[in-house]
Amino acid sequence: MQQPQAGLEIKTSFFAFWFTLFLFPPKISIDGSPPIPGKWGDNLIPVGPGRHSITVWWPLYWFIPANKATVTVDVAQGQVAQIHYMPAAWPLFFFAGRIQQTGVRGMQGQAAAQAVGQGAAGWHPDPAGRHELRYWNGTGWTDDVSDAGVAAKDPAG
Repeated sequence: MQQPQAGLEIKTSFFAFWFTLFLFPPKISIDGSPPIPGKWGDNLIPVGPGRHSITVWWPLYWFIPANKATVTVDVAQGQVAQIHYMPAAWPLFFFAGRIQQTGVRGMQGQAAAQAVGQGAAGWHPDPAGRHELRYWNGTGWTDDVSDAGVAAKDPAG
């Protein structure tokens, strides 16, 4: 099993008075990929090192791409690029949202992978054995999984 060599940490958020956006989870596309279902909050996606184009939007009425925004980032081996996305103010559905790289952090190393029992957050072998990796958030297994560097969602359990 091969650990991801780099990653993207995409934080999606919106203004509190837009609470209805919880009905429309964001979509994420990496380098023109088909849409990856996201969630409002932190989305961790393993990628290979290099330059990546990230596009984020939310589906207005479940099918109209709203507040689509794109950013290009360079990710070095062993690093995770931190990105923040926020939709445009209501009712500007067809304007671009705001997206920017906010930082870079190191990936979890082997020592962290061995520390799952102590609550270390990071990508670890899937305990159910259905996927190569599953994300441990420090308190429990999430729906974020990865196989051969391709991120997906699969309910833990």
